[in-house]
Amino acid sequence: GIDMHIRNSEEVILNGVIINISSVGAAVIVDKKIDIRTQVFLDFQIQGEEKFENIQGSVVRAEKLSDKYYCFGITFMNLGNDQIKLNRFIFNQNRKKYLKDQEKFGFV
Repeated sequence: GIDMHIRNSEEVILNGVIINISSVGAAVIVDKKIDIRTQVFLDFQIQGEEKFENIQGSVVRAEKLSDKYYCFGITFMNLGNDQIKLNRFIFNQNRKKYLKDQEKFGFV
């Protein structure tokens, strides 16, 4: 996962982990409940390279995983120039997986 910080409008900061990310949103695990439709801001860094700060999002899904952890689906909003960086990262991840699968099945 990708370590991240998440803030709500009251500037409450939670530490968590992004377990899945796409060009339109992310699934995150944190140790506090966040209500659906809450506006949040995320800070995270991908692969020690691309840094994303103040990424605006909205909680669209919430699931209690245990007594301590929650999983949230967050839709990104207003990515602006960060959209290009995120799309590049996702493209490269998919390309690596594709090449690994090609090699695994003897197509390369």
